Amino acid sequence: MHVQPANERYTLDDYRHWEGDWELIDGVALAMSPLPGISRQRLGMRVVRQLDEALDNCPRCEALFEIDVEFDFSRLWRTRTAC
Repeated sequence: MHVQPANERYTLDDYRHWEGDWELIDGVALAMSPLPGISRQRLGMRVVRQLDEALDNCPRCEALFEIDVEFDFSRLWRTRTAC
């Protein structure tokens, strides 16, 4: 028996009520991969710290480790420092 995938679309308001790590892209919920291990997190922190120091002369600039980026009601990307 062939089963059709659900075509349900979600909104940013739906996303805000979910548990766990998810991204919302064009209304489609995508599960995030697990966080990196300790050694990669340490490396990522070093990169962010160096970037933050390099931005000292820019009062409007800020280095962040992980944030959610909302584009509209149906798209949200979770950014992570890649190492």
